Amino acid sequence: MSLSVCQDDGTIVITISTNPKSKWPILCQILGTLCYSPVCSESQNSKTKMMNNYTALGIVQVIVGILSLGTGNQFLRFWLGSVFLMVGIVTVVAVRFPSDFLLLTAAVLNTVSALLAMMGLAFSASDMASDTTNNNWITRALLDIAMIIFLVLQFCVTLSFSVLTLKEICEKNTVKHLEFYKPLKEELTVSHLC
Repeated sequence: MSLSVCQDDGTIVITISTNPKSKWPILCQILGTLCYSPVCSESQNSKTKMMNNYTALGIVQVIVGILSLGTGNQFLRFWLGSVFLMVGIVTVVAVRFPSDFLLLTAAVLNTVSALLAMMGLAFSASDMASDTTNNNWITRALLDIAMIIFLVLQFCVTLSFSVLTLKEICEKNTVKHLEFYKPLKEELTVSHLC
């Protein structure tokens, strides 16, 4: 796929040529072009800097998601555990293949995950406070305490990933890319198309 941009007197024409022999749908080809264009790709220095720390944060999220699936109560186990697991996987993928689009998506998902972790803290605390009549309330209280510890860890990890990723994106955007300041090519056929 190739992407070309032409400008003429207040009109910008963006042309995307797709690969008709590709097995991927057109929408996937467009998203692939946006994610892997030279303008969006990270530098090698930034990529190696992010790999170690941010991958560890993503792996911690995956582990917390798996542990939440095993130790949470009914609501927390199936909903929050699966969300934490998916956000952790997206985080690892975004760090492995960094582009502004994927990193921003991962930062937004991590912010949502931090909010869900706060909500899970409230549910775990209320579950622990209200369930003292059963015979196995000590076991459930210990599982709720473990879940509270996992949720605090998830909150800290997701919030730190979001802040560090947004900081990295803002620092990268302060560096001037020469491609942004190149004049667009003027084509004679643009005025005839519009």
